[in-house]
Amino acid sequence: MIAGIIVAAVANELVIAHPGEKLRGAELATLGAGPVLYLLGSVASKLRVLHLPVRRRLAATALVAVAALLGTVLPALATWSIVLAVLVALAAAESRDRPPRPASG
Repeated sequence: MIAGIIVAAVANELVIAHPGEKLRGAELATLGAGPVLYLLGSVASKLRVLHLPVRRRLAATALVAVAALLGTVLPALATWSIVLAVLVALAAAESRDRPPRPASG
């Protein structure tokens, strides 16, 4: 998960430096690899430690990979925006599943 965060930070820098350009090769791989590494790390920890379902995270991982492939025809900022939209949708879906917290008092 930590490697994913670091690689995603590098991808952020690439997008900030070249928002209107199409990324190629290693730059494009970096854009997809950061979130994919993070999601796969979280899948492994959820399975091993918490024994929680991971279908949504696996689906999000696949969608991020597809979005990164779109980077061959889209500018870096558009591609990164799609990746972020997938991650936001995952976070929203998972937050709806949380049980309500007990009232403190």
